[in-house]
Amino acid sequence: MEAEEDASVAIVPANEPAISDLVYTMRGVQVMLDGDLAMLYQVETGNLSKAAGRNAERFPSEVCFKLTSDEWADL
Repeated sequence: MEAEEDASVAIVPANEPAISDLVYTMRGVQVMLDGDLAMLYQVETGNLSKAAGRNAERFPSEVCFKLTSDEWADL
């Protein structure tokens, strides 16, 4: 049985400017900000953060971390 496609979700290639402009290199790792991910997934930032907290094994600390004030300034 084939799964039905959700027409409201569009797949955007990662090399599209809409996505690649949201990728930053922090601490030697390519990352996206939680606000940008929430926007892409059409969820609230707080809900995305809660989901990451509940599923810590899926979000390793190398790529899921809080920026320092200096890192924010560098953005």
